[in-house]
Amino acid sequence: MNSRDRLSGGDLRVEIETSLEDFLRSCERLRELKDRRQQEATTEILDDARPLEKILESVMKQNPTLSALFLKGMRISNPHDTTNTKAGPKDVFKGKQHPTFFQFKDREYGKELRRSTPQNHRCGLAFKTDAVDDYFTRAVNPGAFTVHRTSGALRAPVETFSGPELRDGFASVRVKLPPNAQVADELRYVAVVQDPMRDEPFENPFSITVAAPVKQASGGPPSPQPPKGPDDKGKDEPTAAGIAMPNIIPIHRDKWGAQEPPFDKYTALRIVISEASGNGSAGQDVYDFFVNMDNLYLLNEEKVSKDDVRILRARFQYGLVLLGLALIHQDKQNRTDREDHEAKEEDTRGEESEGGRGEEKPQRIERRVEEVTKALAAVLLPTISSLGSLEIEMPIVIDDSGEAA
Repeated sequence: MNSRDRLSGGDLRVEIETSLEDFLRSCERLRELKDRRQQEATTEILDDARPLEKILESVMKQNPTLSALFLKGMRISNPHDTTNTKAGPKDVFKGKQHPTFFQFKDREYGKELRRSTPQNHRCGLAFKTDAVDDYFTRAVNPGAFTVHRTSGALRAPVETFSGPELRDGFASVRVKLPPNAQVADELRYVAVVQDPMRDEPFENPFSITVAAPVKQASGGPPSPQPPKGPDDKGKDEPTAAGIAMPNIIPIHRDKWGAQEPPFDKYTALRIVISEASGNGSAGQDVYDFFVNMDNLYLLNEEKVSKDDVRILRARFQYGLVLLGLALIHQDKQNRTDREDHEAKEEDTRGEESEGGRGEEKPQRIERRVEEVTKALAAVLLPTISSLGSLEIEMPIVIDDSGEAA
């Protein structure tokens, strides 16, 4: 239809959209592009945060209390700055214009591959070969990849598959199950690669046992991991290098509406698990720290304070980051204490649960950080300024009990 409000529906449209979604979800090159863009954005953020990082590290090192709290437990590595500690230079893959083999990964050629696939999923297949990456897409003498459903000596071509996507000697293919496939059915196929320079094609038989459908999380089924090389056994995995503070991102008024939910004049600090989380040392969570640099109380303090505006903004930003780190640290300690307590009191808690008492669900650290820093933003700068001006010669008031008040 010419108008979008009258787009034709039907099975064909659904099939096209589903196929496109599956291709985009499983395309390794698109995944690498996304990772590279994320890496560039993160690197830019980290580069901008290096002066702040140096100041915070200096403050922590000079103060024994802060050093004990953070320098041992809160260090996180730059998730994109990696060095390979054991492996030598990676061998460059040199493919051939016409492959000498094309077979399932980790399986002898010609040996049937057996897979169990949920009824509502596609079956993922991984191949290895010595063909160049453009073997199936080039204009001159390309290879042809087909999938056939088999029943004895009979073969019927199958069109509902995506791939193969060749990359450095490995290829991935995803096969959609037929719409009439029932749980416990055993479906037999053969993957065929025909080369114009070969008389005999490469044939790889495989069978799929249909399993019960599984509930899919929002956003669709998880993306398949790209196949690893034959020597990737984990011994040469890269290790994160360097020390980086949380990713600190200043947010000004013109960017308030772009946040989810939007910032307002009272928002001070919001923390969000970074997409790079889990890549830090010891699997620590990596947080993005979003600091509202047009907070109402910061702007008011700039109007009345005699201190340099740059100093006020630095104090506000550094103070909120330290508060956020302290709250994260305490949250981790609380979780550890709860786990220990629950392990010791499992029987007692079970009885209380049966009585309908229940336990209060702990508040998420992200929400707690935002609420606490929103409250403290009003007094953060006045407190820093007032306490910094205290001197030992100032009179100390003694109450009636003889204790300092």
